[in-house]
Amino acid sequence: MASLATQPVILKIAVLYFSVQDPNLEELVERIVAAGGKKRMQEPRYYYPGEKPYRMIYMEDPF
Repeated sequence: MASLATQPVILKIAVLYFSVQDPNLEELVERIVAAGGKKRMQEPRYYYPGEKPYRMIYMEDPF
């Protein structure tokens, strides 16, 4: 018989993070907030400013 330490315990299966690419990040953020979601950061984070147009912001779903 295997010990409890060697057996995985799955309490709930859920998607923790997923990514969406959109050229108009601010508009998408507004739509998510209007649908009940929440911004988890005040402003988008810019990656490689001046080199590449990469931006991201963490959001929370409405449920």
